[in-house]
Amino acid sequence: MPTMKSLNIVVLLLTLNSLIYAQTTDCSKLCIVATATIVKSDIRKGVSPVDGSAKQMGFKTTKLTNDDAITEFNNWKQNFTETCPDGSVRVKFDDLTQTVSEGIGYGMLLAAYHADKGLIDGLWKYYNAHLDINGLMDWKIEGCTQTRLGSFAATDAELDVAAALVVASKQWPATLSYVADAKVLIGKIKQFETTTSNGLNLLKPGDGFGGASCLNASYFSPAYYRLFAQFDNTSAAFWNKMADDSYTLINLNAHSTTGLVSDWQKADGTPGGASCGVNYAYNGTRYSYDAARTPWRIAVDYLWWGTPAAKTYIDKVSDWVAGPLGGIANVRDGFQQNGTVTGLYQNSTFIGAFAVSAMGSSQSRVDGFTTYFKSLTTANDPNYFNRTLRPIYMLTLTKNFWNPINH
Repeated sequence: MPTMKSLNIVVLLLTLNSLIYAQTTDCSKLCIVATATIVKSDIRKGVSPVDGSAKQMGFKTTKLTNDDAITEFNNWKQNFTETCPDGSVRVKFDDLTQTVSEGIGYGMLLAAYHADKGLIDGLWKYYNAHLDINGLMDWKIEGCTQTRLGSFAATDAELDVAAALVVASKQWPATLSYVADAKVLIGKIKQFETTTSNGLNLLKPGDGFGGASCLNASYFSPAYYRLFAQFDNTSAAFWNKMADDSYTLINLNAHSTTGLVSDWQKADGTPGGASCGVNYAYNGTRYSYDAARTPWRIAVDYLWWGTPAAKTYIDKVSDWVAGPLGGIANVRDGFQQNGTVTGLYQNSTFIGAFAVSAMGSSQSRVDGFTTYFKSLTTANDPNYFNRTLRPIYMLTLTKNFWNPINH
């Protein structure tokens, strides 16, 4: 077996038009398992200017191509997925021996949109092999074992998994189980991971904790809620209201100038996660590695559904980056909500989300932000979180993260 130091891997990408591309990738020390594979990517399925981009709002970047997104996906898959002895597939966490449910959700989104049926089925099998008492995945697992390192579920994972199953039902309509599985999971999210308070439908951060005194805006996914309302209309009123209530909660917390939200908050908008019973960094009051995903999640609601409140939010955020912050090159991995820089590093988690937020503004802005995002390297993104969000942001920026209802 070749050594990691010298290993070069040729990844063949078979596209819909039967053209074959070869790319040589130098495997860095981050690679744990390296195998030469032929990957069939159907990313072009439904993303022509007529069938894909025209069905989404906002500006599609001209600085990334479909091939850029495919390459990033294949690099991620090579470095951050592992097939277990039972045929299930896990996503490697920062500690490469561990897996978190969040990563399974991200992985299933990537697999669904890249039409990688083997991958999405393997990840879904892993999810179902590690369920808690409510039938939702425990949030942290030791590799390919049954050892639970973190009990109970994390709601952002369920939301991404459910959305991925809906996409899968469109990619492979002959596989009827995707529809049934998605509907069951959507029902469990509603039953175990939502609540109500003061007339608002709230998304709990997990099935074992959270509520009005403990919320996470970066989990809010109004685009998905509207999707769930149409996909399974038995609870349409609930999900549509929850989508609208998301903006009430975000606006109560977001800074009036920057638009930045805190990692954790209460339903009245008070920043912080002290009531969550967890010792979060800076008490969850800063725009850090949780909150950083919020511009992406809210942008999807504008791209898919044209929601005015979503556009208002992402425009405020991207205006702040382009204006008072001084441009995308000044983004770091942490801010106080008033825009004071607290972070030291640049990575895809923060810069990519702001690039996506620019899709509501102008062609020149989204292209400028995306150019800087594209220039980041693995030196900027050495770990699971950055490297996994990067290909998801690329799908979004190239309008390959399409609305499965309108597709």
